[in-house]
Amino acid sequence: MLAGRILAARGDYADAITMLNGAPKIRYSSSVVVLLKEIARVNDAMGNAAASYDSLLKYYAVDPTDDIYGLMKQYGGKLGKNNDAIQADVWSVRKAGAKPATQFSLDNYLTSGKTSLPDLKGKVVLVTYWFPGCGPCRGEFPILKR
Repeated sequence: MLAGRILAARGDYADAITMLNGAPKIRYSSSVVVLLKEIARVNDAMGNAAASYDSLLKYYAVDPTDDIYGLMKQYGGKLGKNNDAIQADVWSVRKAGAKPATQFSLDNYLTSGKTSLPDLKGKVVLVTYWFPGCGPCRGEFPILKR
């Protein structure tokens, strides 16, 4: 990432983007966000606010944070996008990546009969699987119950 910053500081934006895009992305680290922001910054310095916006949009659609949204508003503003347009873009990316859930039916816990996924169409549904002998599973249950 440092090499990419040095290239960008020299004005070698295309090489900087190539370098930054090739940087390793450590999955469980904040370095992914730092790298994403740097790529957006260099794209913008190159005059490519659309690339900055698009890269942030793809990330935000999966892992939304206020920080990334603020940058999306900044680069989206340069593209003439208001808050409604940004939200529409976010939902468009989410819908494009959506997959239909596998159909299933489960016995009702408190009443007789079964409930299937089509019975719940139009409602928000949280499906979670847990095992009573699993510590983390038991730990999340009070949260779900609330």
